Amino acid sequence: MTAGALVRQVRDVEPGDHLCLPFSDDAEQREVATAFITGGLARGERVLYFTDRRAPETVHSWLPADDLAAALRSGRLSVRTAEDSYLAVGRFDPDAMVTALKEETERSLRDGCTGLRVSGEMSWALRDVPGAEGLEDYERKVAAVFATGLSSAVC
Repeated sequence: MTAGALVRQVRDVEPGDHLCLPFSDDAEQREVATAFITGGLARGERVLYFTDRRAPETVHSWLPADDLAAALRSGRLSVRTAEDSYLAVGRFDPDAMVTALKEETERSLRDGCTGLRVSGEMSWALRDVPGAEGLEDYERKVAAVFATGLSSAVC
């Protein structure tokens, strides 16, 4: 699949979709992640982006300044590190992460968003992170969160 086709595909992700995409390089990841984020904001969704190898400010720099300012001000965009998301309890805990995503989905709907869109850099799982062996269990459990049709994800 070409990068352009991939960008179109992630921009148009529907609630309930859960895609796991490898990237050939940082430029492709930036292009695809930017399309996913801006596509969600355009649809009225709240967007969470979990970083690992880059600072949240780097992800912010991928977006047009006006879109970024409005999304951050309204709370419709949140960029967090792996330590503040996947590893927030000091290790990877699949159940804690699934619970957090359920709560984020409910919060998004309460706040008037049309749903939740989540993207997470999963490179942390390649390091010697306590609990990383639970990633397969997490993927099984989190699929139920996305299956509700209220949220979507690209990992």
